[in-house]
Amino acid sequence: MSAPAGPKYVAIITDGNGRWAQSRGLPVEEGHKAGADTVKARLRDAVELGIRELTVFSFSTENWSRSPHEVSALMEMFSHRIVGETPELNQEGVRMRFIGRREGVSEKLQRQMDEAEALTAGNDTITFFIAFNYGGRAEIVDAARKFDGTTEE
Repeated sequence: MSAPAGPKYVAIITDGNGRWAQSRGLPVEEGHKAGADTVKARLRDAVELGIRELTVFSFSTENWSRSPHEVSALMEMFSHRIVGETPELNQEGVRMRFIGRREGVSEKLQRQMDEAEALTAGNDTITFFIAFNYGGRAEIVDAARKFDGTTEE
């Protein structure tokens, strides 16, 4: 009798990176870096386990209310990670998809997201969804607008 198949889809909610750093006397940004490193390691684990789709909830619409310094550091880290890691992930067969709202995000970062998606579009080892600028309230508003016909699909 064979072992049951494992999950094909997993989601990770990143939370507590800042508290982790502060509890160790480190700047909050170090916690976010450590969290991003952990996500990258779990992506590799997911590939090894045969998981087909992994979503990481990385930056919610509520995160915009953090200090301007922290938001700026997060945007810079996000940009740096996309540019630095996309080629490697592409070689590993990872398809990257960014889900969430693009409004309020710099044009540079939007372009980097688009380029990463385009470069990795043909990959099929795993689809890595990065939920960025997402939120429950935002999702409800977007759904209501679609239902009402006030926005295009």
